[in-house]
Amino acid sequence: MSDKIPIGHFLLKWWSNDVSITQKIDITYTAYSEAGVTIEEYRKMGVATTLIREAELFQKKRVVLA
Repeated sequence: MSDKIPIGHFLLKWWSNDVSITQKIDITYTAYSEAGVTIEEYRKMGVATTLIREAELFQKKRVVLA
């Protein structure tokens, strides 16, 4: 595969009107993951784990102005 083709993604959200989510966590200051996928040929190679770790680091660095 080319280096320019994504092999996975992870969607973080800080907003939702889904009551099943907002009743459980305060997403004002905490992100939640809505979706993630890794192309099948790259599964079991640590791609999703790396995406999750990067998402956690990104969430910790994000500044929320209230």
